[in-house]
Formats: sequence, C-alpha cells, structure tokens
Amino acid sequence: MATRVLVVDDSPTIRRVVGAALQRAGHEVATADTAADVSAQLVAFVPDLVLLDLTLPGADDGMGLLEQIARERAWSPPVVVMAARSDGLRGVDERLRRLGVVDVITKPFSPEALLAVVRHTLDKQAARRRQGALSDFADDEHTVPALPRHPSTVVGPPTAVDVRATGEPRRPRLPEGFSLVGELAHIALPELLQLFKLQAHTGLLTVDTGDLCVDVAFEDGAVVGVVGADVDGGPARRGGLRLGRYLVATGALDAAGLEPAVAATAGPGLLGERLVGAGVIDAEALRRAVAEQAQDLIVEMLRARRGVFGLRSGAAHLPEAPVRPGWSVDGLLFEALRRIDEWAVIEREVPSFEARFAVRDVVDERDLSAEEVGVLQALGDGPARVRELVARSPLLPFDVCRVLYRLAVLKRIQRVDDGDPLRLVSDERSPAEPLLSSIPRRSDA
Repeated sequence: MATRVLVVDDSPTIRRVVGAALQRAGHEVATADTAADVSAQLVAFVPDLVLLDLTLPGADDGMGLLEQIARERAWSPPVVVMAARSDGLRGVDERLRRLGVVDVITKPFSPEALLAVVRHTLDKQAARRRQGALSDFADDEHTVPALPRHPSTVVGPPTAVDVRATGEPRRPRLPEGFSLVGELAHIALPELLQLFKLQAHTGLLTVDTGDLCVDVAFEDGAVVGVVGADVDGGPARRGGLRLGRYLVATGALDAAGLEPAVAATAGPGLLGERLVGAGVIDAEALRRAVAEQAQDLIVEMLRARRGVFGLRSGAAHLPEAPVRPGWSVDGLLFEALRRIDEWAVIEREVPSFEARFAVRDVVDERDLSAEEVGVLQALGDGPARVRELVARSPLLPFDVCRVLYRLAVLKRIQRVDDGDPLRLVSDERSPAEPLLSSIPRRSDA
C-alpha cells in the first residue's frame, strides 16, 4: 500500500518538485506552506512521514513547529528536516530527536538522495510498528467525541455530521466499553479476524477509519453480520456501499422501483427488515444483497491505512438483523484480498473517485460488453468524474472503476485530469521535471 508523505515548505517550487518525485516513486503526497496548514494536514491526511522546512510563515520558530507536530497526533509521525545550508543543521541532536526528527537532508539535494532518505525512514518506521503492542485509545487528549453513527442501510442523504462542512476534520475514535482496543497501524486486520475465528469468538468488532465505521458481528467464529456507517458523507466509494445499491445490483429491485419502495416502507428499523416485512423482497433476495455489501465493506475496512478497532465480547452485543448468514472468515478474506489486488491494478488508470474521464475520439462501442457500453455512453454526454458516473450508474462503485480501467486500456476513453486538488500530477504537465539539485536556494538561505 502507498505510504503518505506530507511536504512542508513555503517554496511552491520545492513543494511541487519534491511532491512529483515522491509520487513517481509511488507515495501519496500532501503539501503545506504555513503552520496552520500543517495542523490541518496532520489530521486530514494522516501522513506516515513529514518532510519539513523549519522556517515557515506563522511559525514562531522551528522547534515550536516540531512541538506542534508532536502534540497533534498520538502516533507522532517521523520528521525529516529539509534544511538550508545557512540553518546550521548537520545532524540530529538530542533535542531534535525528542521532537520526532529522525534525519536531516540539506538543500539542494538530488531526487535520488531524497528518495533514499524517505525509503530508509519508512523502513525503520515499519519495523518499529511490527514490534509495537496494541495501543490504548482511552486518552481523550488526542481524540474528539465520536460522531453519531447511522446504519449504511439507510438510503438517501447522509444524516451524520458532515465534517467537511464544519471544517473540523474527524479523527477516528472508539467510545468506551470495549474489552480490547488497538490501532490498525500496529496489528493487521486479517490476523485479527483469523484470531477470532480460531477462538470461535462471539462478539462485535468495530473498526473506525475516520470516514467509515464498520461493525463485524461474530458468532462462534463465523461472521454473521457486517454493517457500515458512512460518518461524513464521504467519497463515492463510501456512499456506494449503501444497501439500496446492492438490492438493485443483485436484481432484488430495479433502479426505478428503489425510491418508491423505500418511501412506502419508511419507518423505524433497518431498510432490509422493512422491505422484507412489507413483502417487497423476500429473505433470500435480502441475503444475496447483504452478502455483496458485506464483502465490499470488508474490502474497504482492510484497505484502511489508519484507524482504530475495538471488541465487545458476548452475544448481547450482536445486532438484530432479518437475516444472519454465517460467512467463513477465510472465504471473506480470500475474496477481499483478491479484490484489493485488483484495486491496485485499476488505480493505475483510475487513481481516485475525483478523476475525470472523456471519450478519446468518438463513441466506439465495438466489441464491448453491455456494462462497458453503458459507461461509454454516459461519457458521450461530456467529461465526467468517477463519482458522477457512480451516482448515475446501476453498477457498484468497484464495477464502474473496473469498466473505466478496461475502457482506458482499450483507448476508448482518456483521463482529463486525475482529481488531485494539489495538482502535483497532471496529464497536461510535461514529464520533464527539473532536478531538485537545480532548485535555487531561497533568498533567506
């Protein structure tokens, strides 16, 4: 999985060129040019590593900025200082080390030198995480109150607090009352699921990734329910995980009949329970739709880079549900890991749900499947972002992205932009980038 690097510098040239070098090496990149931006990105982007110029507007001094970074996150991302020669930094002293600095690289530097330092730092960080124990998340100093949680089976606009509208990025947090809590950075979820299977465990596992909450119910080591809560309205990948889409995708309801069926059965309880109770669908149709939804929720849960988990033991914590299939942990994991591998391939052509595509020349439907023709015709109306195509398509988000990948490989469509708000990568940009060593030093260097 790609690691996340936050590049902090007040020079737009350095931010752009350093960011481009890191992205070509496979890293995800965000940038900041003020102390306030650093605080926002630490919470919203959750970097694995910070590349930091200590002289930023809005920062009283470099050490104060390092102390700010250390306070922002309990996990304290490692920091590599990008120093000008005049800064006088030649190595990491004890004070810098206490504030999370692991290395210093002096400007100007080559892309090779930068990537070597980044790779070395991330390798050391990964080794420390493998040796780490489970973390206790009861310290409220580093968390915010949990947001209201709403079952993903509710069709329609999200009712949870939209942190994008309030401007307060949400940090993952579990409420009290869990018998076991931990950090996803310290333990792999597949191993955790296998442990519950081997112990024939009964209880409820909750995983909070910051923008998606998933409850996985276990009964005697089998998974009997998976429910997701889209806590902030989220990107299309999240919104596309609501039960209504799966009822349409599995043929239980047609797209035109979904909204009237939801309106006719409005009331308390889960959507699936209401539809079965009203005779709109039968239990077997619901079971098929829930199975597909559960598999995709497991995929999204396993793809999370950051987050926390908690376990409540005992049958009393199992949610009520109109159907309770017993899925094999091994079967769910096998299919989830297969899909994650497929996502890695798809993302080479479809990097995000904000990427925008257009028909390359003319709409050419030769030798295409019905699904591919449908997506191609949707683009015939003009360029569209992936999230817009997902909203208009009866297909599930994963299937829309898979179709886009195939159409891109067949040269029937082209990516107009990659949806990167930082504009670090663009199809329109010349591939020839200046070497970092050629960047002139700032006037204050």
